[in-house]
Amino acid sequence: MNRDKVNMEQKILEAAEKLFMEQGFTFTTTAGIAKEAGCNQALVHYYYRTKEQLFERIYKEKMQLMVTSITNVNTSGTTFEEKVVGIIDAHWKFLSNNPLIVWFALRENLNGSTALINLFMKEIRPKAALVFSQLEKDLNEEIEKGNISPISIYDLLLTIISLDIAHFVIMPFYNIIMGDKETSVKNVLDNRKTEVIKTVLARLKK
Repeated sequence: MNRDKVNMEQKILEAAEKLFMEQGFTFTTTAGIAKEAGCNQALVHYYYRTKEQLFERIYKEKMQLMVTSITNVNTSGTTFEEKVVGIIDAHWKFLSNNPLIVWFALRENLNGSTALINLFMKEIRPKAALVFSQLEKDLNEEIEKGNISPISIYDLLLTIISLDIAHFVIMPFYNIIMGDKETSVKNVLDNRKTEVIKTVLARLKK
């Protein structure tokens, strides 16, 4: 019985994530989630109460996973450049494992939905601030030593994020060009990640 409960909870989560990605937060309903999961609407409310709680459960976990992976990098790199490469790798891996999240975030913004922004501000930003405060300290120390070219932590992070995200925005075009061949698309993305790393490290050089 417990296994059936866990299976249904997981089915509801998977159905909700699929519909959020395809339709956006605003146009996804608990009735639609129930239909996709193959259960009645009462079960959705029983397990997760509201659509907002479902949304928070799904995307809070995803964002925390990304922040945690970057935190591990931030405490393990032996040089600042290695930490930067590790952050790019961690962010790229997160996007590779969740390729639809970029389009989802863009669509939510264009539709005027604040659900994702509210979740980020409430749950993720405080944790991310703690992570990047140490990175900012390391960055400023390297600048003072004359090891890297002056840049603010915000410009560095925005450069990394924008360069990474750009490739996942245009990934549908990669799929068209490569004929939906998974291996070919992966090779293209791996090459692009290497170019992003080179570009960011070149910006940091004196």
